[in-house]
Amino acid sequence: LAHPVRFVPILGSGKIERIRSAVGAVSLQLSREQWFAIWSASTGTPVP
Repeated sequence: LAHPVRFVPILGSGKIERIRSAVGAVSLQLSREQWFAIWSASTGTPVP
């Protein structure tokens, strides 16, 4: 884990459909409001 590239394992990546789904997520576009709404919901903390 000390490799300078800092690999990030992708859990569940043994199935090609999961890899396709992860790659497809790169094209997801969120507004600032949407991003902060998701962040606030996941942390339970309101955005100041």
